[in-house]
Amino acid sequence: MAERYPSSFRGSSAAEAEDFVQAVRCKAWAEEKQFDYRWMAAYAAAQMSGQALRWHMGLPRDIQSDWGKLEVAILDRFAPNQPPAAPSNDPIVPNGASAQPPLRTGRIRITERDTGRFVGYVSKEWREEKSHGWSRCAIQMATQADDSPLVEFRPSSSPTTFDLVDKSKFYRLALRVLRGLELHASDPTIIDLISFTLGPKPGSIRYSSPVTMGSVAHVQHAVWKVDLYGSITLIWPSSPQVEIGASINKRPNGLLYLRSNMTSMMNNDYAPRLYTRVKLEFEDA
Repeated sequence: MAERYPSSFRGSSAAEAEDFVQAVRCKAWAEEKQFDYRWMAAYAAAQMSGQALRWHMGLPRDIQSDWGKLEVAILDRFAPNQPPAAPSNDPIVPNGASAQPPLRTGRIRITERDTGRFVGYVSKEWREEKSHGWSRCAIQMATQADDSPLVEFRPSSSPTTFDLVDKSKFYRLALRVLRGLELHASDPTIIDLISFTLGPKPGSIRYSSPVTMGSVAHVQHAVWKVDLYGSITLIWPSSPQVEIGASINKRPNGLLYLRSNMTSMMNNDYAPRLYTRVKLEFEDA
């Protein structure tokens, strides 16, 4: 029997609201978008009409663009007698759907972008620079696999999270910027590779939140996209069209740098003398 997806949501009853939320979840699962809350929110908005459409137009932008917040708002407004559970970043599995894909476990290796030559691994050592429950990653590279932390993730067509296997000290690898949540192609920005630590547990970490600059809102977790060959693409959720590139400096310490629009920086005359473009790859354990 074919799956039925919503053609319109008018907000006429609590039953319609609950059916609509479930239908959006099923549609996202069918399209392999169950991790992409921006896509789900945009899809839901396109199905609204009547009073639901007018209500949606008056919502704050951060609720309009985040399905985790929007589905709660829909049920609070149109089905208030049965408050929903707090939103989670766990994948949504509709009735009758297959189980989640199995976890992959491995390490992040670094290779030269042009030659494919092995350079090293992301180190398991961390700088003791802590704020708001995060700790900056030690960007000194490790040359041996045993000195690199094991990470795990569930394969997806959307950007996903890298949780650390050993959670005794840190929980998750993430990215952080010091400026606003938007990255701009014309203004390369340094991006920190960090590990979330004393803050929320992985199951309750939100991917973004409209709070003051410099806080955990500027830590993004669903940034890792791994293809079938293990190549890693870094995606910044609010600026997915902007390239996030990696390079190492050519001095003895070989530090790893992540920047938005790395190509623009490397076009400067001085950059090729100081830095080598690299790429990140997932190596199964």
